[in-house]
This record gives sequence, structure tokens and C-alpha cells, in this order.
Amino acid sequence: MYPDLVKVFYTNRQFDGQNICTHLKGVDMLITPKEWFAITGLRHEGQQIERKALEDFNKTQFFKTCMRNPNEEVKSFGVGKLAITSRILKLLIVWILTPRGSNHATFTEEDLMLLYCLINKVKVDWVFTMKDHMFKAQKLNDYKLPYAILISRMLEFFEVDLVDELVENLKTTSEINQSMLNRIGLQKVNGAWTYKGGDSEGVGSSGVAGQEDAKLPHTTKAPMLPFVPPPPHQEPMTSFERLMISRMDIITEEQVTHHE
Repeated sequence: MYPDLVKVFYTNRQFDGQNICTHLKGVDMLITPKEWFAITGLRHEGQQIERKALEDFNKTQFFKTCMRNPNEEVKSFGVGKLAITSRILKLLIVWILTPRGSNHATFTEEDLMLLYCLINKVKVDWVFTMKDHMFKAQKLNDYKLPYAILISRMLEFFEVDLVDELVENLKTTSEINQSMLNRIGLQKVNGAWTYKGGDSEGVGSSGVAGQEDAKLPHTTKAPMLPFVPPPPHQEPMTSFERLMISRMDIITEEQVTHHE
């Protein structure tokens, strides 16, 4: 990725109606739904994640369904009481889908709504979600500069001159892998993920409940794929969403097998 140009992208970024526009090295970039689809394969359609967008959504009731013990009283919206599937999906939300710089162990209302959609296989408008997140990044210090790899792909798509620009390669320490899951108190036993220390409070004997900010890397690795124009006809669900649902189904199946 190109860290210096990512900073320029955000510095010059504005909104033209519903579209993002910016200017880099003599190139005007207007990112409409057409460009989003060409670059990511994502269409500007589906459930928009914003306050009161989901009918009958009750964050407390939903959070209880995500807990290892749904009958336990909800005193705070933290990760320590989550079942394995919800814990891993929460990790994907705050580090990849809508990344932020800190407070990863606590749910925002947006986190809970995204988790609800992923678990219930509700089609999310990811273009709206990412644009909204990029808008927050300009106003809130906690959000840093998200989607650096995506923005780097946008630069390539708009043929911005990248010669002699600083290139930063992601390191293995930036990956969400088994080692990192172990550090937040999870372990793989007989092919299924479980908490260290079994069903004890928090995340088990590792003592890292609520301390993900100190344990997790500051970036997450996403593959830098070559730009390939999408085919003219797409399935109702994008490949990105099908991949997320597939991963969720695998995790759920492992947990069912583990408990049986």
C-alpha cells in the first residue's frame, strides 16, 4: 500500500452529494457507485447500517443471544461474555470491516447492527458502510485512516502516478491468524475453537479479557489482488458477502460439532 498517498487521499477528500471525490498528483478522482463496483465488485444496495435502520432491533436482547450464557444479566457490551462465533465476528468487524484505532473490546451500536446482519445473513450495503466510516475518519481521531489497501487499489484504478512513491508491505504480525487468536484467549482443540480455561468467566486463564487494544496488531492483512473487471452479471450476494457468510457457517459448524 502507499501510506503517504493514503494520507493525501483523506486530506483532499470531499463529498459530492453521495460520492467521494479527491485529488492526487494531478488526477481528479470521483468515486461513484460505478467505480465502487468496478474496483471492489460491491453494489450500492442492501441494508444501510445507521441508527434505527433495523426494525425491532433491540441491542440488549440481541447481545444476550450472542453470549455464552444468554440467561446472564447484561451489564456492559463487552467481548468477555461472547460465544466463540460472535467473538470472532466482532474481531472481523473492528479490525477489517469498520476498523478503528482503539476500544476494540467494547461494542458500539454500529458493531452490534453489523454483527446482527452477519449472523442473520442480512445483505449489507457495504459501499454505504465504508463511505460512512471514511467520513467518520475525518472527524474522529479514534478512527485513524481506514481502508488503506482499498484506497491503494483506487489509486491504481484511476492511474495515479505511483512511481517513486513509498510502498509499505504488511508484515505477518498484521495478520489475523491462529497466533493472534491465541493471544486474545482462544485456542483450537480437536479442530474446534474454544476459550482457554473452558467455560470459565471472561476469556479464561490468559487474563486478557477487555485488553484487546494492547494485544492486537494495529493493521490487518488483506490480500492485494490485481484489478480484474467484474463480469457483467452478478449474483444477488457479492463474493465478499458470500465469503463472510461461508466463514461464519464454518465457525458455527465447528462449534456445534464441538458441543456435541
